[in-house]
Amino acid sequence: MSVISDFYKSLEKVDFLRDESEIEINSQYIGIIEEMEKTDLDQAVLLNREREALMFVKTAEEGLTPKMTGTGTDEGGNQIPIQWPDSNSFREEDYSNIEKRYKSTQNKYLKTEFGLFLFYSKRLKRNEDLLELLEVLQERCDILWDLSDSQEKNYNLLKYFASIKQLLNIASARRRAEITIASVYDKMLNKIYSRHLSWNINNFGLMRFIVDSTGLINERSKDILQMGLDLKVILDKNEQVIDAIAANDPWEIIPICSESDRLANKITDERYNWKNRIAYQYERLAENAPNYNNVAVTFIDKALRIYREIKSDADYERLSQKYQKQRTETSLSEISMAIPDEATERITGNINRLITDGGTADIIAVITQTPMLADVQTIRSMAVALEGTAPFMEMIPKYVQDKFGNTIESYVLEDEKKEFSFLQHYSNHFQLASQTLIQIIVESIKAGKLSANAVLEVLSKTWVGESSARRISGQDIPISHLKLIEPGIRNLFLETEKWLNGEEVLPDYILSTDSLTLKIEYLLREFCLKLGIVTFKQRPDKREQNIVMEKLFDDLLRDLKDDLEEDNYTFIRFVMSDKMGLNLRNKIAHGLVDNVEYGIESPFLVLSIILKLAHYNFENTPQV
Repeated sequence: MSVISDFYKSLEKVDFLRDESEIEINSQYIGIIEEMEKTDLDQAVLLNREREALMFVKTAEEGLTPKMTGTGTDEGGNQIPIQWPDSNSFREEDYSNIEKRYKSTQNKYLKTEFGLFLFYSKRLKRNEDLLELLEVLQERCDILWDLSDSQEKNYNLLKYFASIKQLLNIASARRRAEITIASVYDKMLNKIYSRHLSWNINNFGLMRFIVDSTGLINERSKDILQMGLDLKVILDKNEQVIDAIAANDPWEIIPICSESDRLANKITDERYNWKNRIAYQYERLAENAPNYNNVAVTFIDKALRIYREIKSDADYERLSQKYQKQRTETSLSEISMAIPDEATERITGNINRLITDGGTADIIAVITQTPMLADVQTIRSMAVALEGTAPFMEMIPKYVQDKFGNTIESYVLEDEKKEFSFLQHYSNHFQLASQTLIQIIVESIKAGKLSANAVLEVLSKTWVGESSARRISGQDIPISHLKLIEPGIRNLFLETEKWLNGEEVLPDYILSTDSLTLKIEYLLREFCLKLGIVTFKQRPDKREQNIVMEKLFDDLLRDLKDDLEEDNYTFIRFVMSDKMGLNLRNKIAHGLVDNVEYGIESPFLVLSIILKLAHYNFENTPQV
């Protein structure tokens, strides 16, 4: 058809690599699809599948992932997961059409995106087709490299590294079976190596390049060494960079040192003490923290852990003295928020009155109810009231990244952007409330009005403390919910008390945080059982057989949304699983928390969740 032919010809002429490729290509496809829907619906469907093939998020780590995910409602009114694009909607004729487009197009962007889609869909199997994809990926990398400049936010470099990872991932899988593919792989490793060494250290706006490049070299260090290349010179280059930016923001220096330390460990190079440099940067952050507040204590805490790890006794002793002085002046918390002096005085006064006039039961009630945090409806109303005050910013999609730079959540649709706005406001209130909560807890322990025994005594009088039984293989086995969480609670208070008594300079919250965090899913499961909510789900496997599995954390919490108070549900979700929140459960369960990231805040927030769940009452508990 001439209309389709003209459309394809117009696409060939556009250099999508130099423009906003995703927005532009999506716009052009939508236009032709709407036109074809009036005359040829089958062709419109094929074009839409082409568009969706281009719109998939393609990463070396995860392959194809949808651009958007959420929940919808089926014809029966049940909530079901939805995603776009959805690979399950692709038919054989759709794949065949995309294969034709891959082979016919000469546009580097289109050929790359179609090729990656086919590769991750396991449709690109012939070595000659893979080689063609690798060659165009290599050209794409070179173009993006040439487009990079000294602007601080350089998206071409981000695309450059993403494309390199794609190339290396594909070539690595096939290079042993095809010498030409191995040649492309080695050639790209050489380019990565040489570009790192030739990088202009005065290009201060793009220090992120050194971090990402070193990370890439780390990932492929074994193959680079087998090529006979010396990786010590990479560390020499990084040393020059650190010297050049010594006065810069520590947050620029720490990632470079971290990646350099990882590489140094791999090649057993001890010339530069990278961990010591990281600790020093945390000291700088502590010294520059506003009013030397509790954020400073967090940075000192991180530095101390590193000094202890590398057995730098002199530095550990020196900083311990500073830490000892500082911890008597402020509560240890990882979240800080600037508030007016009069507000600080009012909060401190309220805390002092609670501890002086209140008893243990009053203090535990406050930890359970967290009244210092505004209710959800109030916070949502505030977010709505501020809508339209920054219209341009509200139009822009929002993305959440983890500490590794991975995008873990996106807010693109209008409803998603409103949810993002609410979570931003909730986060601000949560920060202040967390500081207040931790201060109450610390001061209460100091005053002898809060202890592990007191908390366990309260829990023993709730459903968590009731005797229970689990039916296993036809037998009722006695179990105790309380005994499962008791060790974590006792360790949490033990570490805190030793720290407050001066027995430890550095409290260790790793055990209590990990233990209590993972027990929340257990309590949610028991909560569901008491309400008669099934705790398993069916999942079809590749053979179309239904596999029964236990529901996961998010499933359980979602099932309880209507049974938990809105404030409690939001608090639990924010602490445990929301990407905009602390996301504790996912970070700990998937091994994403380093030892230096454990502080006093997380385990006590989880304790508050345990108390919130425990104080629900159940009558006529249904049997599941």
